[in-house]
Amino acid sequence: IEVITHQEIVDHLQKRVDQAQARYNNPSKKNSERLTNTKRDLFYVERDNEVLIKVKGSIPPEYFTFE
Repeated sequence: IEVITHQEIVDHLQKRVDQAQARYNNPSKKNSERLTNTKRDLFYVERDNEVLIKVKGSIPPEYFTFE
């Protein structure tokens, strides 16, 4: 597994907000929506103090049952 810390998530999203803000300097509906969405994502991550746990690999087939 890999743990992605809260600060790593915030840094990544802040970079996306900055990129969206730069694009918004050329206003269009799509750029406006992108900026709004990335700011919202960053707000939720900061509010919830989010941490991500990423599982790498695959699940062995014997763990699946089909009915």
